[in-house]
Amino acid sequence: MDVQSIVENFVDEMIENRVYQVAYEKVKQDEDYIKINNKESAIFQTLMDSLDNQNQKILLIDLANAYDDLEIIYLKYSYLQGLQDSDAIKQAFKRINNIRIEDEDEKVS
Repeated sequence: MDVQSIVENFVDEMIENRVYQVAYEKVKQDEDYIKINNKESAIFQTLMDSLDNQNQKILLIDLANAYDDLEIIYLKYSYLQGLQDSDAIKQAFKRINNIRIEDEDEKVS
């Protein structure tokens, strides 16, 4: 295994841990996520129940699985972009905090 493969495997494992275990556990507690997830599940089940052909049901399940696979790829790239942007985000928060501190100082004087 070459160095590039080792690095890619390490990054994939780290992303899997952070995104799929840590972040996903947090998002499952979010009220908006719960609401939309319940809606999606209800629509999926209604559609599944309306299909009378086993082949159609299999196709619907395959479609849902393909959407899940797309989401996994999207999450991976979102996480990687967040890592790339982390310094810029930190700097933006520092500027916001400095503005807040300056505003508070102006109120005191």
